[in-house]
Amino acid sequence: MFWIVFWTIFALSKFLYRILNIKRNSSLTITELITIRGFVAEEHVIKTTDGYYLKIHRLYDARFSAKVRRDRTIAVFHGMAANSAHFVINSKLDRTVPNNKLADEYDDSLAHSLALRGYDVWLTNVRGNFFTLKHEQMRFTDSAFWDFGLDEMIEHDVPALFDYILEQTGSGKQIFRWLLPEGIT
Repeated sequence: MFWIVFWTIFALSKFLYRILNIKRNSSLTITELITIRGFVAEEHVIKTTDGYYLKIHRLYDARFSAKVRRDRTIAVFHGMAANSAHFVINSKLDRTVPNNKLADEYDDSLAHSLALRGYDVWLTNVRGNFFTLKHEQMRFTDSAFWDFGLDEMIEHDVPALFDYILEQTGSGKQIFRWLLPEGIT
């Protein structure tokens, strides 16, 4: 039963990712989707204490100084069966910023909207989605790889993400959080 649920969620995630990117953006990576709209984009990989590798994405508007961004660091967490791509996929996919200039009319995704307002935006991924299928000892096809729940995400993923973001930004102890629910029981 577990594998049926897993492959269904995995297939839906890939399907939504492709459907939402159906036009010319379909072959672009998240970093490319960010940079074609005039933002600075970075990709980072974090290792948790129990060996999972989490790929996260950072974006910001270079017009704001590092000091301004340091005071406005935000970590955005996705909900169940989602990933960081959902925060950069715009509703008008064929639109790019002309001549690499930024304008408020181009802020129709959450990540872009926050970056345009001076936030240093970190789009996180927790174990088990499209961007986090690596472990130091296991393959994602091993059943042990999938032997985790929300407790492990809270115990290992979240602290690793916050520690890394704080280290990279020098934000002190303050990071804004934007959380979407992982599910309700």
